[in-house]
Amino acid sequence: MLTTVPSKTLGAEILLVQSRWQNICYRGAWLLEKFWLMLFGAVTVVCWHYPLSLLLAWVLPAASMLVLFGVITLWLMLFNRGDGKLIEFGVRLDNAGICIIHYGESQFIAWSELRAYRIEQGLFWPRKFQLKLGDGSVVEFGYLCLSKRQRQQLCHELSCRLGQPLDSLS
Repeated sequence: MLTTVPSKTLGAEILLVQSRWQNICYRGAWLLEKFWLMLFGAVTVVCWHYPLSLLLAWVLPAASMLVLFGVITLWLMLFNRGDGKLIEFGVRLDNAGICIIHYGESQFIAWSELRAYRIEQGLFWPRKFQLKLGDGSVVEFGYLCLSKRQRQQLCHELSCRLGQPLDSLS
């Protein structure tokens, strides 16, 4: 369920992989964030007696997102198993840098490119990890993508490797 390779020393490879349950919860939270905005819009349309066509403009996208979420979740639960299992979300740290894996696609960031990290508070919803690169760009991924233990391990490793206090971005 929780896949981590513990690191006692710098240089050891660490692989933090999101569990199936974490993936479902994260995608559900993301959907809920989007869905409540659409639901609010639909209720507003009904309360102000706008035409039915305007209501459908809110309900159909919300319903299609729910169906898409259900189909993807069902596919992952039934078919994403065994040796060929697709990593839904993961972070790999090694001597060369950090690699963010999202549905099998990797984004590699060398340690020399990484300047700082922080945990960004969202306006209404979940926080995000932000990695600041040397060129000023920022790479983000969801705070809830990893378990509490995995987040603590990631923060510890990033702080040690970057020589910065926990959760700072300058």
